[in-house]
Amino acid sequence: YRQMQAKLEGSATSFGYAMEFANEKYKEFYTYVGDDQMATNAITNLMGLGLETQTLEGLVDGAISTWTAYGDSIPIESLTESIAESINVSKVTGTLADTINWASLSNEKWETVLGKGTKAQKAFNKATKDGEALEDAFSSALGATSDTKERANLISRLLNETYGESRAKYDELADSILDANEAEL
Repeated sequence: YRQMQAKLEGSATSFGYAMEFANEKYKEFYTYVGDDQMATNAITNLMGLGLETQTLEGLVDGAISTWTAYGDSIPIESLTESIAESINVSKVTGTLADTINWASLSNEKWETVLGKGTKAQKAFNKATKDGEALEDAFSSALGATSDTKERANLISRLLNETYGESRAKYDELADSILDANEAEL
């Protein structure tokens, strides 16, 4: 009985922490997009992956960074949905394909994203050498990974390496919009 009670209490604690984390990330999404439904959909799409918070944090940052680069040309809820699907099926889907095809990364940056000497990098390099589009080459890299966490980290690194500077610039230039959204929240 005590073991079962301890497990239930641990689950409740984990659930409580997950809800706290989701609420915090919802607020972060809302501060950028200023739309309740978009923020809700974005965090729900990512929380559904069941990944640990550190991994989710990278995906949230990457999604927001990408949104600051393209705005509603790549809606944040559509992006987070395609991130989640791509992680689950080991293949680039939806608007994530656009973010990859529009990425202009040097070979060194791709090496940072994929991990030097990893199976993912080798699969990516082979696919690009064979003339495949970037999204297809990245799909090859995702397919060479062993689990959802590894795929999530690849996507997170890709988005943050590619669009992280955009977020910093957006934060600098749009702080009054961010402040207004945060106050409205």
